[in-house]
Amino acid sequence: MKKSAWYEKLYFAGLLLVVITLPFAKHYNSWMVGVVIAGWLAEGRFREKWQRLKSHSWWWGALAYYLLHTVALAYTENLALGGFILEKKTGLWLLPMLISSGPVVSPLQLKQLLRAFAGAVTLGLIYCLIRAGVEWDFAGNTQLFFHHNLSNFIGMHAIYLSAFVLLSLLGIGQWMLEANKTKIQTGLLITWAAFLIFCLLLLASKIMIINLLVLGSIAALVGFSRRGSARKGIAVTLGMLLLAITIILALPETRKRFQSVWDGQFEVVTMDHYVYSTPFNGLTLRLVIWRLGLEAMHEEKAWLGGLGPGDVQATMDSTYRESGLYVGNPDIGDHGYLGYNLHNQYLETLASIGIVGLLVLLIWWGALFFWAWKQRKWIAFLFLATIASFSLSESTLETHHGTLLVAFWGSLLLVTPKISDSLPSKN
Repeated sequence: MKKSAWYEKLYFAGLLLVVITLPFAKHYNSWMVGVVIAGWLAEGRFREKWQRLKSHSWWWGALAYYLLHTVALAYTENLALGGFILEKKTGLWLLPMLISSGPVVSPLQLKQLLRAFAGAVTLGLIYCLIRAGVEWDFAGNTQLFFHHNLSNFIGMHAIYLSAFVLLSLLGIGQWMLEANKTKIQTGLLITWAAFLIFCLLLLASKIMIINLLVLGSIAALVGFSRRGSARKGIAVTLGMLLLAITIILALPETRKRFQSVWDGQFEVVTMDHYVYSTPFNGLTLRLVIWRLGLEAMHEEKAWLGGLGPGDVQATMDSTYRESGLYVGNPDIGDHGYLGYNLHNQYLETLASIGIVGLLVLLIWWGALFFWAWKQRKWIAFLFLATIASFSLSESTLETHHGTLLVAFWGSLLLVTPKISDSLPSKN
């Protein structure tokens, strides 16, 4: 076996530090990216790097998406905010470039990264549950165990922590499919997966729970069908769905979040003016925000190039005020709906850099899907499908955690050779 050079060890150490710190303080996580850059630079061989980069053509989509934001600064009024947003998006092209052109990550190393990440996420969840338990003992508030109240203990948004849990489950699922495991190891992995699934239900992200059920159903049906037990696969899938529904009904806060969708007053979506007491749920609020965003773009005639990265939020805040949405009470530090983004990455891109930008985003993500399908990298494909689906309800690329999910994990899962690609031929 070839001995790793010191710069390869430094590079992998950087990747490991990134995945371990990702569920925690984002400032420390950003510093760990610096270790990855140091390992990348120390390797040298920049001509080889260029050749590696050219072989991953999907990277150009990430660069084009970033450059369009750069061009859009030319018609952005708030240049300071636009420049800050551009700085936050640097990782969208930088991380794929580093991972695509840097020292090759082996399948074994990818497993180690996935397992380290799952371990870090699990530790973060255990910490959240302990904190919730301690505070519940004092206050008696069971809501501390659910949704944002739970994820806030490590400073994370519930949906992104849910995405981390889902990625961890994909890694554990791959681990469970490996041969040569003892019954004890298999039992521990099943227990670990069950704990993460329970935490996902506590986090109560509706779209992530739906993703879990879809991915679990696909895994059961495909897995049993390959073994010639299609009926058993259907039975397991139905049993899993019934169990999930039973648990959701048993968890009051999770049940309320699903029930609120059915009980929502959808007539509020088409109202011209709102008051403080207008009843919204997560879905109707998003529908209202999306409608207001499209109306603002129509008024500004900004379909082609968008409103500009630095002006989208100011335009939306102004629209919120004009429509009567609650804008808070400055005396108590309550900002109401001010600062709410469009909660949809596709609309966020359309509002920011226009139809051209949205087309680039779709082509870029389409290339990622095509690459994963062509290389038969199913974990990457399922992971990308999860990202694409929850980007319908969240502005994924506008946050640090969302950017790392797409740019870091998406690139790693696509670039790392499959195990079968790295094995020597039997001939």
